[in-house]
Amino acid sequence: MSSTEADFLNAIDRSFSSRADFISYIQSEVNLNKLDNKLSLIGSVSDHNRETFIDRLSNHFKLVNQNDDLLLLWASDERVPYYVHLEDNEFPIFFTAANKTDEIPDTLVEYLKKDHAMSRMWVGKREMERLRQQMVDQHRDLIIPQFTAKRSKHTDIPAKKRPEYNRTMRYWADDGLETYRHMKSRYGVLPTNIQFEVPGNFKFQITQDGVFTAIDGGVDNIASLIDQSTKRLRLVKKIINTSDYDENGSGFLENVSLPYSKPWAIQLDDRPAKDDIRHFEGNVEASNLEFSVVHFDSYLDSRGFDAELMDRNNYGKTAIRTKEDAIRIYPREETGIDQSFRIYNFVDDHIEADPEAIEVV
Repeated sequence: MSSTEADFLNAIDRSFSSRADFISYIQSEVNLNKLDNKLSLIGSVSDHNRETFIDRLSNHFKLVNQNDDLLLLWASDERVPYYVHLEDNEFPIFFTAANKTDEIPDTLVEYLKKDHAMSRMWVGKREMERLRQQMVDQHRDLIIPQFTAKRSKHTDIPAKKRPEYNRTMRYWADDGLETYRHMKSRYGVLPTNIQFEVPGNFKFQITQDGVFTAIDGGVDNIASLIDQSTKRLRLVKKIINTSDYDENGSGFLENVSLPYSKPWAIQLDDRPAKDDIRHFEGNVEASNLEFSVVHFDSYLDSRGFDAELMDRNNYGKTAIRTKEDAIRIYPREETGIDQSFRIYNFVDDHIEADPEAIEVV
């Protein structure tokens, strides 16, 4: 693949004053219908500084060209091109026309899984619902032609109809907005995949794994939603980074080291509900967050629990313990920032909506 063929947005030789300027260029001057696949924007979270981030990219991608904050890459084995914009070093955004079924998972997702200082910008079910509400508020002619919604039988979301069932609902029709509202009220579901459209203006889709796809325009709307999630996650990231893990000498025995883990925490309005504790293991296993529960002790009388989660990708473990009305997360050697964000999303989805991340002092 030549650099010309890789430059699928014809942008690397142009100058952009900001990410917004780059988005405006795509929106107004790029014929997205001529791409091999639909254009997808994929947010990420980085604990690297700019130089280290670019250096680490070279372990998985070939850097074809760089122009200020804009990098053009391809995945060398698959010849899959990407742009990445670095105006916000903590939250880089990847742009690609790669296939969502196999090319993105085998290239970008694989890279993000291997780098402990990188995370996907996961979109939990409650965050997806917040984005849906924002779109409804901003666009009076909005329709939802397609959505997938799920419910765990253990959730605290009220349901009028048989709440004791796990549910997955897929719906295709132009009345999807009203249908979704009805399904949420009646069956207590939340979206995991949702398509937004204003006829004659834009049509795009969001999936729970953080892929935002422009089906027919709407790149500027996608960027706005990613910015909203970024604002919410910036403080969470700051708090996650107050935690630490190290092998420190015990001070008592020569040549013996003991692990040290400084936690961060998720503040709740109250102690976890007994049902949330009873169903913790089932909710973890049923989620898409790629964890397994390897240890769990519950203390229902005091409404608390101790748990150990294992990342199914790298088998790293993270300890979670309640302390009164907070959940403390203790990193281990293999705990990267991605695991911490997934745990935060789990609490948001299953224990308390939009909880506060706090430093443990």
